[in-house]
Amino acid sequence: MIFKDVVSDSLRRDVRIVFESKEIEDEIDKCLKEKAKTFRMHGFRTGHVPLDIVRNSVGGGAVKDAFDALISKACTECVGRLNVAELATTPVYRFENNYEQGRDVSIILTVEVPPLFELKPFECEVVRVIPKVSSDVVAEMRDRYLKLEPILEKAQKDHEIQRGDEVTYVAKCYNNGVESKKKSFQDKILIPEEFGENAEFFGNFLCKKIEDSFDFVVKDRDNMKYEFTIKSVKCPAKGLSIEEIAIRKGIKDLADFESVVKRGLEEDISDTAFIYHKSQILEYLGEQYDFDVPQSIFDYETKNLLAEIKRDAAEEERRTGQKQKLDSDEELAAEYADIIKKRVILGYVLNRFAKEKNIGVSQHDVQSAIMKEINKAPHLADKIANFYANNPDAVAYKKAEIIERKVVDFLMTQAKTNDVEKTKEELGELVRNLFEEDEDAAASSVDEEISYSAEAVV
Repeated sequence: MIFKDVVSDSLRRDVRIVFESKEIEDEIDKCLKEKAKTFRMHGFRTGHVPLDIVRNSVGGGAVKDAFDALISKACTECVGRLNVAELATTPVYRFENNYEQGRDVSIILTVEVPPLFELKPFECEVVRVIPKVSSDVVAEMRDRYLKLEPILEKAQKDHEIQRGDEVTYVAKCYNNGVESKKKSFQDKILIPEEFGENAEFFGNFLCKKIEDSFDFVVKDRDNMKYEFTIKSVKCPAKGLSIEEIAIRKGIKDLADFESVVKRGLEEDISDTAFIYHKSQILEYLGEQYDFDVPQSIFDYETKNLLAEIKRDAAEEERRTGQKQKLDSDEELAAEYADIIKKRVILGYVLNRFAKEKNIGVSQHDVQSAIMKEINKAPHLADKIANFYANNPDAVAYKKAEIIERKVVDFLMTQAKTNDVEKTKEELGELVRNLFEEDEDAAASSVDEEISYSAEAVV
């Protein structure tokens, strides 16, 4: 094969590669012989079909395999000739002429390399947020958690069922006055505060006592008529102190539990503070670095950003019912070109810091991040776990998030910091100011980042 530069600059190499007819035919013959080893045809033993017959049957596949092998070999040799340490993207190629037996074939191979730049001294001054959690906030969250599920106690026989009670009942199914034991059942339910669509069913329990009965047609049991008899009732315990509730729930040391609650609240604020810290660091790095980026990476980021803009517009249209007017793709690409370039540059800079400081991501890091996500929404645990188990791209994105966080945390240790204490509400206002150009997006983003539940923080 023959190599010749067509276009050459700091980030891109276009190389013409000529495959001579003899090496093409030799590679095709090699692929045919490999296919012939397992080729089957009536009247011949497997692997003993004449090569000409194999060629007539699977010759097209052999040609494809041959060029795949030749191009793979050419890519490896070309990268070696260019003497580059790494590639920005996978090399791409195009044929200049079609294959014809006895003729040379040439391709143009495009190779893009990452930009060359040196890291500059990091002399950034950052306002660092220190979480501020008062004892009143800790007590409020502690009480909220302890009271999420009430302590239930056995009710007296004369107790009238109320919302929040747990009721054990027997439902007997009768057919022409005869009980159908196969369809009868026993169960227990918690009478909710809000009945919703099941108001008719739950309403039958209110003010009833133990051993009281009522008839009801169960729709999801073939519309059969059942006699419900209340067997026992548990009602929320009243007058218990927080200390008594804690003991009932197996919490022996309330002070230790409060420490756990406080750490959870501080970690929640720290997660939001990361947005503020990252914003300051990226703004500083964005002012320090400016260089050309590979065109294919720029085009890829442009495509992603345009898709994001269109998704947001579609969501806004769905929410408001008003048609959203967007500029053409060309106009949007031109409008956001500087932002896209800066985004790509910052990606390269953060990646360089990660490499030079040996900042990596372990499998334990990924699992911990996924578990943290699950802990914030335990009712979606299976869906979240299955999503990452079946979506390699999502795992790769999660790794990128972890790398970004580690690099930003490292740079925070190198920056000159001015510490300020902030509560959740104060920090929320601080972060909202980062989104002044789009207040609605700011509110949505901040609310998602700084909100927490009693279950999540504990």
